Amino acid sequence: MLAYLALRLAAIEALTGATIAGDRLYDSRQFPLDGIDSLDTGPSLCVYTEEGRGRPYGSARTDPAETHVWLVIEAVVLVAGSLDVTGPDGNPQTIDGATTAIPDRDHEAMVDLLVSQVRRRLSIGGAVDYDDAATLFRAARVGIDESEDMPQRTTDKAVRLAGRTLRFRAKVHCDAWPAAGTVPASALPEPLASLAPRFVLPSSLDVLATVSASVHPPGALPAALTGIDMTIGLGRPPPTPPDLHAPVP
Repeated sequence: MLAYLALRLAAIEALTGATIAGDRLYDSRQFPLDGIDSLDTGPSLCVYTEEGRGRPYGSARTDPAETHVWLVIEAVVLVAGSLDVTGPDGNPQTIDGATTAIPDRDHEAMVDLLVSQVRRRLSIGGAVDYDDAATLFRAARVGIDESEDMPQRTTDKAVRLAGRTLRFRAKVHCDAWPAAGTVPASALPEPLASLAPRFVLPSSLDVLATVSASVHPPGALPAALTGIDMTIGLGRPPPTPPDLHAPVP
């Protein structure tokens, strides 16, 4: 759903340059990261969305007017290192990249500060920033009614890492496509359509350009299909069951 894209891009716009991560924000990537320069290591954020849930109004609709989706932000301290990966030919190879650090007291304090800055930046309380990027994020969601954060560990859970995963349960408006025939075929649905002109980061503009060139709003049904009358078994006897018998040995 493109409302999820609007929420994710708005969060990235709000957080870029507003925390100790600086511009080290990664859209929908997973740690560890390949192709990371040593200058890109340090406090970093990765933003993506996970499962969404809503309740349609009536059984004839597939989408509710509003839905809840988990906005996920991974706050980590990255260090340069070697990564073991599987190459395109299926053979293992080692590449340079960045992975989450093993925590010491300084790394732990850095993660705590980063988490605090993320929460403050995305807050709707009184002690918040009111610049364009911060208000853009607030416009991208109806509200946030739940949040949690969890420490990160290695796959086998044996070693703690210098990172925490924040999850915000955000309420957003579902995609509302414009009426067929009233706008160009490449028009975006609301709420993304109203928010798109407010994005300024080059990465956001690139994604929006790709989406705008690809989406096609659903068209109207042909006139012959706008109304369908159905009569299903009214006053008819039930069908006779087939005369089938399993063979008896």
